[in-house]
Amino acid sequence: MIVLVKDFTLPQLQLCFADLAAAKLDEHALIGPELKQYNSFTNQQRKKTFLGVRMLRNSLKISTPIIYLPSGKPILFDTNDHISISHTKEIVAFAASEQPIGIDIEEKNRNCSQYCRIMICL
Repeated sequence: MIVLVKDFTLPQLQLCFADLAAAKLDEHALIGPELKQYNSFTNQQRKKTFLGVRMLRNSLKISTPIIYLPSGKPILFDTNDHISISHTKEIVAFAASEQPIGIDIEEKNRNCSQYCRIMICL
């Protein structure tokens, strides 16, 4: 079970957040080549984040693997939809849209004031 902190859908936007500390992560959330990638990680925090993002994807009823471009940008395999992923140590966020999208979450103690004037916060 994944514990959603916030979850909502608009006509062209799906967005959800989860608290990894409260979530029961399950490798069954992985699709196709994701299991091999997951098993290649040695860092436990990286594994936790990777799995949390896939569980959020699944909670939005998206059944397409997440792959990465050479630039590191995550995309949904074989679709025209756009996604964005962000995480802190304990929170992960996942957004999907028909239009290009970008999300970012930060720790409360991080000073992000220089970016606030150009960002929309939920």
